[in-house]
Parts: sequence; C-alpha cells; structure tokens
Amino acid sequence: MAIKLDPTTATMSVDKAGSKSAIHVGRELVLLHGTRNAVLSSADTSAGGKQTNGPSIVMTGKVFMDAAATDFDLGDFQFGMIQVSTVVVYEFVYAGRMSNEGSVKINLKAGFTKNPSLDAETTGGGTIDETIFDSANQTFKRVTTPRPGFEVTYKSDDHPSTLVPQKVQNSLTNAPNFISSARRDEGLIAYFVARQSETSPVIFLSRLGWHGIWHGTFKWSVATNRPTVTLVDSQMQLGSALLGSPPATDAEFLVAKARVGPITNDLDKSASDDAFVNRRSPVFVASRDRPI
Repeated sequence: MAIKLDPTTATMSVDKAGSKSAIHVGRELVLLHGTRNAVLSSADTSAGGKQTNGPSIVMTGKVFMDAAATDFDLGDFQFGMIQVSTVVVYEFVYAGRMSNEGSVKINLKAGFTKNPSLDAETTGGGTIDETIFDSANQTFKRVTTPRPGFEVTYKSDDHPSTLVPQKVQNSLTNAPNFISSARRDEGLIAYFVARQSETSPVIFLSRLGWHGIWHGTFKWSVATNRPTVTLVDSQMQLGSALLGSPPATDAEFLVAKARVGPITNDLDKSASDDAFVNRRSPVFVASRDRPI
C-alpha cells in the first residue's frame, strides 16, 4: 500500500499558556510583547536589543497518513505552516509638554506596502519555502490504531513584539514630544499545509486564526522624567480550527498560496526606519497642534 495522506484527520491547536499582550516601559524604550519569553531588558538602552528569547505562542498541526508496515518514513511528503498577518492598527502618538510644542503621529501601518503579508522568516539565506516546510519542526510516529500508518506533527511558533522610543523630536516645533499612546492591533491566520514533493501543489489541511491587541496610554512624571503605562485593551484571542481550504477569494488565503514577499518582519522594519530614522510621511506626521 502506498503512503496516502488523509486530509480529513487534520487538526490544529495552540499553546499560549502564560502569555498575554503587555506593554513594558524600560529606562529608554517601550516594549510591546507577549508575556512569555519576553526580554524586558531590551527596553533599557536606546539601541534596544533582543526582544524575545522564545515563543509567546506555539501552533501545532497533526494529520494521519495511511502506510504499510514496510514503509519506514514519509517518502517525499513535506509538511509545514504558513502564517499570514493583517495589520489593523499600528500607531504611536507623541505630544509636547506645552501646547505650542505640538505632537507627532507614527502610523506604521501606512508603511506596509503589502497588507496582509506573509509572516515568514528567511534566516541564513534560505528561501521562504525552506522556512515554511522546515523538516526540523516536523515529527512522525508509527501507529497501529485505528489503522496502521503515521501520525505527523508539525509545530510553528511566534512572538510579536515592538520596541519604540519614549521620545521623538517634532520637526515642526523643534521640541521633544513624549509618548502618549501606543496601539497595535493585528490579526493572524496559521495554515497547516502539506505537499507530496517540492514541485507538487500545496494542500491546505486546516487553519486557525488568532488576534493580538496592545493598547496603552502613558502618563509622564515630572519628578522622574519617565512614563507609566495604563493598558486600555490587552488581548490575545484564539479562533477555532477549521478543516480544509478557506474560500478562494480570501485575501489572506491568496497571500498564503502565493508565498512571496515582502514578508511581515521586513515591512515592519522598513516602516519603523521610515518613522524613527528617516521621518517620512505618511508614517511620520508632525503637527503644531497637541491632542487633548
């Protein structure tokens, strides 16, 4: 009997134990993060640093493959996880101490030239598909019940995080503006996928959506010259796993099928550079007015 994938057995689950959306005020920067495996000290120097030392959320896909007793591996079959990100809000507001010192709005979403985008890593010079179908994240074990074959497991993880300065210079009033509010609202969909070989079409086995919200306001102390944050909204919501492919016209599904860049992390870095280094409109918008 040839090895055969049974797509009806596909399942997905998510582990986010000990993790929720949070905002940390360091000595120099502000860090938006998930509470599991966050490196809070990255906000203590103006240069920043490594923001995480592990995942905040772990996604697991499982599926069954029929196989004969003489089959010892999965053959040319490959399994993977494709994640797509949709930025809803990604905004930071800074304000001067006096009304004539104005304000600055940082709208990172405006710097995303592609939204939704493919949320993938391409480290070490590898291709996007090499990351998606990474065999290091895949395991399988032989089972005999309810029928002989292999149970395949694929794991992927994520930890959204953002470092931003506590102060920026207003280019119109030439005065320092101080962080007043931070908002990041992002929807993500993870697709558990398979293919019979590198050149075969991708089979979408199941999918699961999740949503992160970071929303905080800041109050500055004259005595310490540092802010404290109050969370207005903090969510890390999980959807239900759904079997099979989504509707063919879904914007996120089209991105997942194409599997091309620019990828989310590169878009995020480019938008941040335009905002905090190059100060380009519409990502960086200075005003002589100060918000109420």
